[in-house]
Amino acid sequence: MTDELQAEGRLDNTLLVFSTDNGMAWGQHRMSLKELPYATHVPLYMAWPARWGSRPRTVDEYTSNIDMAPTFCDAGGCALGPYPTGQSGPDGVSLLPLLDGRVPNLGRDALLETEWRKHPWAAVRTTNLNPLGLWHYVEYQSGFRELYNLAPDADPWEMDNVAYDPDHAGLISQLHVRLIELLAEGRVDTPGRVKVVQDTEPNNAQDFAYSGDFGSFLLDDDSNPTLSRSKVIENVISGTFTIQQAPVDVWRLASISCPPSSVIDVSTGTATVHVQPGQFVVCTFRNTRPQPDAAIAIAPSGTYKGNKVYNVAPADRQTQKLLGVTPGQTYEYDVSVKNRSLDPDSFGLNMTSAGASSMSVAVLDSGGSDMTSALLDGTYITPRLAQGKGIILTVRVTVDSVVFAGNSNTVVLSAHSIAEPLIVDTVRAITTV
Repeated sequence: MTDELQAEGRLDNTLLVFSTDNGMAWGQHRMSLKELPYATHVPLYMAWPARWGSRPRTVDEYTSNIDMAPTFCDAGGCALGPYPTGQSGPDGVSLLPLLDGRVPNLGRDALLETEWRKHPWAAVRTTNLNPLGLWHYVEYQSGFRELYNLAPDADPWEMDNVAYDPDHAGLISQLHVRLIELLAEGRVDTPGRVKVVQDTEPNNAQDFAYSGDFGSFLLDDDSNPTLSRSKVIENVISGTFTIQQAPVDVWRLASISCPPSSVIDVSTGTATVHVQPGQFVVCTFRNTRPQPDAAIAIAPSGTYKGNKVYNVAPADRQTQKLLGVTPGQTYEYDVSVKNRSLDPDSFGLNMTSAGASSMSVAVLDSGGSDMTSALLDGTYITPRLAQGKGIILTVRVTVDSVVFAGNSNTVVLSAHSIAEPLIVDTVRAITTV
């Protein structure tokens, strides 16, 4: 192609661009392929000898694929728009002022990365212009967040997520505001709508109460014809709003789906909804019968961690830790498993134990019988329990008299419903010398 352009005498006055449509992740954060916030950056090579000369140079500036159309249109003398969204201009910026040397930088203090279709996340990557420094901040629809310090002497490879470091709470608040600003940038501020939907699983005439920035209201699944299972809020001016579902003892909130740009906290039943101009947001709250409710304590009288918290994998709030234990001693955890379903049910229990060989584990039922083997091979099944009834097991960890400092043992105990085996709750005990 360049040979032909040279033969026609047009090569020097042709803008040549080499890049790619996306970067890939090949194992970063144990993930692969594209549509991820930490996909590999891609190069951008541009040549236009008649305008910039033939001497190679490197411009250290973040650009994005959304900058291509404004750049090409600027070079060709066209005008972009009108836009289907009614926005005032393109999402990207022309690179020509930077490449011409007319400006020292693009004047862009943060670069937005977003992918809401398959992986519900949006992210901000700040630049050298931002007084906050160089950061990569990611918000997921689930409520999970990631924050990486991109300073060259800090964490440029994004290995240490510091989003949950209390020292960064103020920074996260500022980056969150900047992210929402970028998502709405250039859009015409026409009113939007928000629809709140209660799931369709029959609820035995149990009403679900909602509160928040859109007021208080009740929704029903399908067993009470006097109540609707959805509510539409009209004329919502762009902004951030909260919707919270009150807990119901015999039900658990399994999930909240509120795309595209919301932060979800299932543990509190709260969706923080970011409504963009003209957007129609549908938030669906799905509840299911909470069957096994596993909780763990370091004393039979409690307090039990993880009570009415449901996770297939153990979370920190379902974990008890004993740190700095003494060699030659035995330590106990008490695990409560209750049936919070409306219907009687039995539960299958299983256990894994991993860690130092100098720490042994035994599990006893309330009568003192050793249940360790049955739990390890997954054959232990509780008696049939009525709603609100349960059992208590004692996890006993014995530490050898000779053991190295820092040695640790982790016990994970899971309970699954016999009636609905996919409903699982898990707790964890960590013992460290």
